[in-house]
Amino acid sequence: MSMRRARLAPDVAGDHGRYIYAYCHVRTHQVVYSLTQTLKNEASLKQLPDLGANHKDARLRKDLWRPLYTLCLPSASPHALRQGLHAFKKLREYRKLHELNWTPSPLLAKPKTATEIQLMKDKLGDRGGSKKENVYDLIVREKKKMRVKSVMDQKANSIADLAAVLLEQEDLGAETVARKDAERSTDRAAEVKEMLALAAEAEAGALARLEHEVGGLQRRVANLDASEQDEEGLTKRKLKRELFALTSRIARMQFASTAVRAVREGRRTPTPPPPTAAATPSHPRKPSRAADAAAETPTVDSLLTRSRALRARHLRHAAAEARKTGLATLDGKIARLAQRAPTHVGEEDARARLRLLGLRIAREYMALAAESVAGLTEGAEEVDFEAAARGVRVRVGEFKVGLLEGEGGTEAEVEQARRDVEILVRTGLLPGERERAEEEVAASLSAAAGQEGYNGGKEDADAPAPEDEGRSHPPTSATSEPTPALFLANLPPFPPRAAARAPKRGPQKQKLLRLNSPVFSTEGVTVKWQNVMDAEFAASWPGQVAHERMGWVRNTAPRGDRGGVEDVGEWKAGLWGNKGVEGGEREREVRAELVRGVGEGALGRVGGVGVWGAGGGFGGFGGGRRAVV
Repeated sequence: MSMRRARLAPDVAGDHGRYIYAYCHVRTHQVVYSLTQTLKNEASLKQLPDLGANHKDARLRKDLWRPLYTLCLPSASPHALRQGLHAFKKLREYRKLHELNWTPSPLLAKPKTATEIQLMKDKLGDRGGSKKENVYDLIVREKKKMRVKSVMDQKANSIADLAAVLLEQEDLGAETVARKDAERSTDRAAEVKEMLALAAEAEAGALARLEHEVGGLQRRVANLDASEQDEEGLTKRKLKRELFALTSRIARMQFASTAVRAVREGRRTPTPPPPTAAATPSHPRKPSRAADAAAETPTVDSLLTRSRALRARHLRHAAAEARKTGLATLDGKIARLAQRAPTHVGEEDARARLRLLGLRIAREYMALAAESVAGLTEGAEEVDFEAAARGVRVRVGEFKVGLLEGEGGTEAEVEQARRDVEILVRTGLLPGERERAEEEVAASLSAAAGQEGYNGGKEDADAPAPEDEGRSHPPTSATSEPTPALFLANLPPFPPRAAARAPKRGPQKQKLLRLNSPVFSTEGVTVKWQNVMDAEFAASWPGQVAHERMGWVRNTAPRGDRGGVEDVGEWKAGLWGNKGVEGGEREREVRAELVRGVGEGALGRVGGVGVWGAGGGFGGFGGGRRAVV
C-alpha cells in the first residue's frame, strides 16, 4: 500500500459507502462510479471497457469528465453504509450487463443507397495515400464506430439503473422486515415453550438431578489427565464440553423457573372465604417454599432411569468414536505405556499398571460398543440402547476379571470385579449406584426439612385431611394459570449468549446473520443532479426519494454532506479563492472595467457614435476592452 493511499484512507473511512458519485464523459457519455468525491485514475479506468485501440484514454482528463449525479444516503440510518455499498455493487454490475448485452442500432442493418456509395467512391479517389481500401472497408469502419458509440453511451442506462436499484432496495427492505418479524415471532413462541418446559422440569426435581450429574462430571474431570480417557472412552476435553452443556442447562432452567413463577404470582387472585367456615382453621397455613422443595425432591427411580439413559448415550458416543479414530488412538497409548512400564518401580509402577489397565478396559468398551450399535441398527425399527449398554458393561466387567487374573492382580481385586459383574447382571446397576441415588434423595429431603419448618413430609395434627379439605373446606387461595398470550407478553427473553462463545458456522451462525442482516430503505435518500432534467431518463422512482440540484459545478462534484452553490457569483468567487486577497481584488477590478466598457459601447451605439473597428469588432466594445488592457 502506497503512502498516498495510506493518507487518503482515514478521510473516507467514516462515510465509506454513504455517498456514490457518478461522473459522465462530455463526448462519449461514458459513466464511472466513485465512492470518493474525486475520481481516482486507476480505479476509474478499470471500470471502462476495452473497445479497441484509441477508444480508452491513458489517464482521465478533468476537462472531459463532469459530475452526473450524487446519491446521498441518510446519516441517521444504521444500515446506510451497507446499503450504499450494495447500491455501488449493483450499479457496476448493471453497467457491465449493458456493455455485454445491448441491442444493435437499426442503422447498422440499413443498406447504403447508390448515392451514398458513389460519394464514398469519390472520397476515396480524392484522398491521397494508399488506394487499397474500397467502399466496403469504409462501411465496416463506420459500423464499428457506431457499435463502439452504442457501448460507450451509458448515461441514460446509468440513470435508469439507479432508479431500478433504489426500487429493488425498497422491496428488499420490506421483505427483510417481514421475514425478520416472522422469524422473531416463531423464535419467541419456541422460547416461551422452552421456558415452560424447563420450569416444569425444575418443579419435578430436574435441578437436583442435573447438579448431581455436574458433581459427578467434575470428579471425573479432576481424575483425568489431558491425554487420558475414562472407562467410557471420553477424553477430558469432551467431559468439559458436556460439563459446560449441563451447567448452561441448569442456568437456563433456573432462569425459566424464576420467570415463570414471577408471572404466575402476578396472576394469583385470592378467593374470598365461604360464608360458613366453622371447620376452617383460624390460621390457615400459607403455601411455603418447603412444599415446593418437597415437590422438587427427586426419587430413587427417577435418578436410576436418568443414569440408564446417560449410559445409553455414552454407548452411542463410544461407538461413534470407534468408527473414527478412537480405537487407533487407544492402541497407540497402550503401546507407548507398555513400553515404558518396565522402567517404573515401586509406587510409580502401581500407578502405571492401573493406568494401563484402565486404557485396556476403555479400549474393550469402545470396541464392544461399536459392535453392539452396529448390530442393533441393521434393519431394526426400534432399538433398545439401554439394554445394549447393560450387556456391553457386563462383557466389559468379564473382560476386566480375565485381565486381572492374567495380569497378576490380587485376589481382592479379582473378587471385587466378579462381585461387580454379578451385581450388574442381577440388578442392571453399577456397584454403589443405588446407594448414591438414595444418598442424594436423603440430602434433598434434609435440605427441604430445613426450610420454613418443613417436617419431612409429615402432616400437621391441626391440618385437615386431604379428603375433607377437598370436600368441605375449599382452599383459602387459588391460582389461575396465565394464558399463553400472557406468558408470551410477560416472560423475559433468555440472556443473550456470550459473544466469545458464538458459533463460527452452522445453523446458529446462519440465524444470527439473518437476524442481523441490514434493512434497506429509501426514506431520506436524496439524489443531487447536475441537471435535474436527467431524472426523466428513468421510468419511475421510489416515492420517498428526493431530487435536488447539485448547484454550479465544474469538474468535481460537491461533497454529499454539503449543499450546492446556486449563485454563480459565489461559485466563481470560490474558484478564485485560492489566489489570495490581492488576486480577488484584481479580479473584481477587471470585471468592473469590462462592465464599464460594455456600457459605454452600448451608449455609443445608441447615440450613433459607435463604428466598426478595423478588427471587425464594435468600436465602443473594442474601445472598452482596449482601455482596460
